[in-house]
Amino acid sequence: MSQLPVQHDCKEQHDCVSCIRKATERPRRDRMKQTEKTTPPGYLKPAEIARDLNIHPTTIAKWCNPGARLEDGRVIKLKHLKLPRCLRIKREDLDAFLTEIGG
Repeated sequence: MSQLPVQHDCKEQHDCVSCIRKATERPRRDRMKQTEKTTPPGYLKPAEIARDLNIHPTTIAKWCNPGARLEDGRVIKLKHLKLPRCLRIKREDLDAFLTEIGG
């Protein structure tokens, strides 16, 4: 194992595993806070839509991709904004989608 230039918490120069681990770890980000900061106003979460429509949130994700197949064979997709680890949907896009599928 090669020597890493490490600032030791224990104030000694040695291969202290916990010191090396702390020095080489990437800082963790609070993903939930990061997502909330990047969510534009006016967009809804799939869970909110699912609760209003009394369906499962996965159904909303499936409407986004691969889409919903209509009786005439057409496939339409729900317009959405894809953020890291989440989807956001505008109320207007949801209303247009539901009107088109006849819901």
